[in-house]
Amino acid sequence: MSIVILLLVTFIATAIHTSTSFGFGIITIMVFPLLMPTYSCATVCVTVLTLAFTAINAIRMRHDIVWKWIVPTFISYFIASFFAVRALSIVDDGFIKKILGVVLICLSLYFIFFQKRIKMQPTKRNGFIAGALSGTLESLFCVGGPPIVLYLLTVSNDVRRYTASVQAWFAVTEIFLLYMRYINGLITPEAVHYSAIGLLAIPPGIYLGSKLLNHMNPQRLKNVVYTIMLIYGSILILR
Repeated sequence: MSIVILLLVTFIATAIHTSTSFGFGIITIMVFPLLMPTYSCATVCVTVLTLAFTAINAIRMRHDIVWKWIVPTFISYFIASFFAVRALSIVDDGFIKKILGVVLICLSLYFIFFQKRIKMQPTKRNGFIAGALSGTLESLFCVGGPPIVLYLLTVSNDVRRYTASVQAWFAVTEIFLLYMRYINGLITPEAVHYSAIGLLAIPPGIYLGSKLLNHMNPQRLKNVVYTIMLIYGSILILR
């Protein structure tokens, strides 16, 4: 049953992220820790699968990627990820899950109530801050998308160029993050096993997401995800 759930969640998360450029980590990190032996195993699996489908999407949309938007964020992302992954290897799983609950609640409240009210200027300073926040959140909780998405939305007025750049950003940063997880001893046989299974759901998820991109209201779909985040975050804190 756990394998079926893993494939189903990966399929749904891939479709949503492909159609909205957001949400894979948030959806999978709510479920994967319940299916796998350790929290770090779940984060490795999310990293591998995120790298797989964002790399495919980035290659598909390579002509629309604007590298000058995303390159400045890499330095701060790499620095933050280096320290965050090291912390993950020594901190208790239970404590991390409670912090994840707080993070999910804060993110859901932000996106539900404050997303349209907060604007970020496309400066190098803000790009550096966005990269650092994304590196920390992605390394610890696999939810590094919000800061970089908010930043890229301020510098782009073209949906396709924005989408392509987000996919490329995830692909590059996930390569680095996967390497950091490897050198810190987090890539175990169990993590490889679950990741290999999850990869089977990536191609159909990309296919469905590409179709949804032209026929679904992305904001309505996101609101469903935010509500689930709020509920699940509360559960993690109260457990």
